[in-house]
Amino acid sequence: MLSFLVLLVAAQSPDPEPRVKRVELPAGGVVFENVKAKDAPAVRVTAGKVVVTEKELYIGDGKVAMKVTASPDGMQFTDATGMAGPSSFSGRMSSRGGLLTITGMCVCKEGMVWRMRTEPIAADKIPAKSVYLITKSVKVMKTGATAPGIKDAPVKDKS
Repeated sequence: MLSFLVLLVAAQSPDPEPRVKRVELPAGGVVFENVKAKDAPAVRVTAGKVVVTEKELYIGDGKVAMKVTASPDGMQFTDATGMAGPSSFSGRMSSRGGLLTITGMCVCKEGMVWRMRTEPIAADKIPAKSVYLITKSVKVMKTGATAPGIKDAPVKDKS
């Protein structure tokens, strides 16, 4: 009788909240914008009709990711050395101390690759309660790794 009650309670318990909030982005380009939300810096990411605005987020393909943080200086892409493939940006871009910072907007077209000085973060290592944007349109990989049709175009580090 006791085992039946345990099974019944387990069956009625709601699923626990996921450790990381995963947001699947539609195919196509991904736009990053440096914005203000509640009078604080934020990063707005738009892909199709999906819009996410956060102080900090991760973007990747579901297996690996890159951290993106809003700061008063702009959007900071942790450990990024640059971009390769179809993309454009407005504002200033600088690289210092392991952060690639963009003050305006970055348009990542399908097939674009973010290059990183280190290995991207494994999806299962993203901190709890983080927002993880998953896209198949834009890749994240270590500088020097190969992707079909993409050549490295790193930004020089000024640190």
